[in-house]
Amino acid sequence: MPAPMLPLVIKSARVFTRGDASVGLSGWAAEIRPEGDCLMDLEPLPEAERAEAVDRFRLSLASAFAAAWDDEWPTVVFDFEQCQD
Repeated sequence: MPAPMLPLVIKSARVFTRGDASVGLSGWAAEIRPEGDCLMDLEPLPEAERAEAVDRFRLSLASAFAAAWDDEWPTVVFDFEQCQD
């Protein structure tokens, strides 16, 4: 399956861990929505740099939430990825 086409803006992100149901541990989850127009504006970046910028942003969010969630590394899914079939 081809990678999702990058949008010009990222409007929201879902950050979550899966937990371990076998030992009764639920996962963590957070939805991030900005008060303004978007979380990240990719339009000013050259098209060739956008994918790398999204990857860096994903890593930054995952690192921040891992620190808050006892070093459990989360999955980060952006709004444009949630809409893919």
